[in-house]
Amino acid sequence: LLKQDYNFIKYVSFEHLIEARKRRYYATLMECQQYRGSDREIINVWILFFLESLRSLATKLEAKIQQVDAQSKPYLSSRQKEIVEFIRNNEPCKISDIHSNFPNVSIHTLKKDLKYLVEISILGKTGQRKGTVYRVN
Repeated sequence: LLKQDYNFIKYVSFEHLIEARKRRYYATLMECQQYRGSDREIINVWILFFLESLRSLATKLEAKIQQVDAQSKPYLSSRQKEIVEFIRNNEPCKISDIHSNFPNVSIHTLKKDLKYLVEISILGKTGQRKGTVYRVN
């Protein structure tokens, strides 16, 4: 798989999976090799076994990715979380809308928070200067 540029295989072990399914692997292999080279050769059972194994590996890899994603979420202060929630409920929002909901927070602090939230892709930004609006990605 690696030689054919299926690079995801670096992160999950195909050999370990085959070892865990050894009986089924050999039974499938024997069934398919029984008529090898003849007109009665049927390899669909082997192909299904192989594809099911790949699907199982992809599922394991997806679980690993989700686990890493959950651990690597950026830190958000309570104020930043409130800003995101406000924008989610009122989008699209201009800085003036956000400031009117957070009157005790300076406009400069809000701009820094918004810039950070855009940088980490939690928020999307459209427009420039006073015409800028924010949406939750």
